[in-house]
Amino acid sequence: MFAFWRRHSRYLLLATPPLLAGCIETDNNFGKVWSGAGQQAALAVSLPANAPSLTNIYYEAPASSGGSKTGEEHLGIDIIAALGTPVIAPASGRVIKTFTEPFYGNNIVIDHGDNEDGVRIHTQYKHLQTQLVSVGDTVVRGQQIGTLGRTGVLSGGLPHLHFEVQLKGRFQRMEPVDPNVYWVNGVGAVTCFDEATDWPDTPFQTTYPVPCGDI
Repeated sequence: MFAFWRRHSRYLLLATPPLLAGCIETDNNFGKVWSGAGQQAALAVSLPANAPSLTNIYYEAPASSGGSKTGEEHLGIDIIAALGTPVIAPASGRVIKTFTEPFYGNNIVIDHGDNEDGVRIHTQYKHLQTQLVSVGDTVVRGQQIGTLGRTGVLSGGLPHLHFEVQLKGRFQRMEPVDPNVYWVNGVGAVTCFDEATDWPDTPFQTTYPVPCGDI
């Protein structure tokens, strides 16, 4: 249990500063990107003006540092929006896990099959308020799979979605990678879902896992 807590406790610092700092206003939470304390993102991120804001971006501590020592490592992106905001599938796939645990609350995992290099790829959704799909369900891009929440102690009480993209890596384990590499519009270019646009399912590319709308 101690090892598990050490592995996950690094996110506590990320969950709380935006809330405590008061820098995110509920009526002005679109089109902005904040980095967590101590983070230096590998990629520049462009967010559409009508997209719910990012409170934390992907940051992996350099190997030379021996991994995260100060709580700054963050292996996904955090999207802030109102409690109950729809969470939508960013690409087609099959639901392989729905579960609840103390740290990240309600979770969903979607299997998107193998990418063009033959590597299995998953997406994961954490801190959900509700889960609207079941294991075995096939989902399509833009389909609602849950609602944004603040479940789990690592939400810090701030309603947001922690979103991860994972590739099968060493020892057949799924390992988080930077979601900002996979947007339909290109690396770092967050892409809002548009039901009028017919995006192909291959190669694997994602749209924003929450709807964009009027500011």
